Amino acid sequence: MLSIIIPAKNEEDYIRQCLDGIYSLNYDQSQIEVIVVDNDSIDQTKNIAQQKGSVVLEVKQGNIGELRNKGAQAANGEIFAFIDADCVPDKDWLINAVKVLKDKTVAAVGSKPEIPETDTSWVEKTWSLMKQIPQKGYTNWLSSSNFIVKKEAFDQVNGFDPALITCEDADIGYRISRSWKMVNDPDVKIFHLREPKTIKEFFNKEKWHGADNFKGLFNHGLKLQEIPSLAFPLVTGASIILFLIGTGLFSFKIMILSLSLFFLPPILQTLKVIKRIGISFKIFPIFFLFTIYSIARFVAIIPIK
Repeated sequence: MLSIIIPAKNEEDYIRQCLDGIYSLNYDQSQIEVIVVDNDSIDQTKNIAQQKGSVVLEVKQGNIGELRNKGAQAANGEIFAFIDADCVPDKDWLINAVKVLKDKTVAAVGSKPEIPETDTSWVEKTWSLMKQIPQKGYTNWLSSSNFIVKKEAFDQVNGFDPALITCEDADIGYRISRSWKMVNDPDVKIFHLREPKTIKEFFNKEKWHGADNFKGLFNHGLKLQEIPSLAFPLVTGASIILFLIGTGLFSFKIMILSLSLFFLPPILQTLKVIKRIGISFKIFPIFFLFTIYSIARFVAIIPIK
């Protein structure tokens, strides 16, 4: 038995496509249970899930990690497949995942969600270049929107940290990978229907994602992969403070130094992408989005409600 767990809150625009994709999988449907954990939706999310034949759990309050934990607690499967309500799985999603999990040393498998093949904006297409991981290999972090994990390993680390608003997937991945292997496999594929299409949406999403970037360190310690996402907001904040100091002192040198510091992280990340895809007209959009990313992640750590 394999349990598919979907946290949801007011997802009537997407959950039907998600469930249609799940019930069309190339997999023995008698070996699947679908659990939708509803977070007090006020739209038709629950009704749609019930009409499709899913088990619906109602959780009035709680962060997304807690919703996933509640789904796991109610699940009967030996494998938990976590997917978000605004995602659609590839038809061979579970077949390919189970192949990887046959290795007794592997606890989890997944891959970063892909953008749909049609109706995508330049923001989605450009940012997807940054997220592209072209080959299969071991990892210690998987997106919780596409996270297939053995119950044994999930229970061993007590699931997701319910206190984290964001970054709960990185946190559980680092904890699981202390004892197990995890695999990034592009063939374990899903499509995200709600990637940011505009600069405003992109900024707000990255601001939200950065909210708990530092909190997870207390659970899993510092990891090399996290350094860029942790350093970016700090460097951006330092450059802004330095610029204000330079402005107050009427110091052109300090202002130039602050601007150089401000643009350093976007330049480094852009060069990293260029190394993989080559030089093209996409350089400037990539650099622009990385700049917005740095600002959003800095805003996320400002202690102002």
